[in-house]
Amino acid sequence: MLNIAVIFGGISCEHDISIITALQIFNNIKGHNVYPLYIHTDGLWYSGNALKDINIYKNFDCNKKGLNSAVILPCGKSLYYRKKKKLTEICELDAAIISMHGLNGEDGSIAGLLQLAGIPQTACGIAASGIGMDKIASKIFFNGLGLDILPY
Repeated sequence: MLNIAVIFGGISCEHDISIITALQIFNNIKGHNVYPLYIHTDGLWYSGNALKDINIYKNFDCNKKGLNSAVILPCGKSLYYRKKKKLTEICELDAAIISMHGLNGEDGSIAGLLQLAGIPQTACGIAASGIGMDKIASKIFFNGLGLDILPY
């Protein structure tokens, strides 16, 4: 069985859509260890099986049973629980599914962290994600390839 992190939420206007995407992933991955990694709108990260229940997001309480502060460091493949200043390893990750939408996730930010940590992930890469999110950069890139683009 693989250890797979599903990263979702984030500081984005598309935060709630990301939660729905993650819940669909949780309901469809079978035969692997799936670790939810939720980024709250305040930027703090949480993990725990309680995140697999849609009801937890209605009045999110970070102190709820089954939730732990969590972190991935850029210097290794592990997912950790964080309590005060101490880290406890949950597992070494085999892969991560990025189900974030919008800024601070879909723009290559999370892909960059995972690349530094050596964790294979589902994004198209840092440069492609960044260019894809920046519409002016996209137009300059496509124009440079000789493709027809709308004026901007």
